[in-house]
Amino acid sequence: MNGSGRACAGFKAEYDAVQDPRKDLFGFIDLASTQRESCRQHSKVGNWVQAGTVSLGAGQNVWAGGDNSVPYAIQHFPPGRP
Repeated sequence: MNGSGRACAGFKAEYDAVQDPRKDLFGFIDLASTQRESCRQHSKVGNWVQAGTVSLGAGQNVWAGGDNSVPYAIQHFPPGRP
């Protein structure tokens, strides 16, 4: 893993500290197909998965019904909307 920018060094240090190779296994893909879900500005209730969001993850995926219980996970939400 490599990158640049202020946040990269901290993220890489955290990632490198996990010595379990299961952290690199594909964990999940989530396709939020609900077209009516969105967070309103200043709302006290929100949904972290907006309509059309694609979420990808590696590492721990037990919460999603998987069997990888490594104590580390990475989640990514590629930018853009359908």
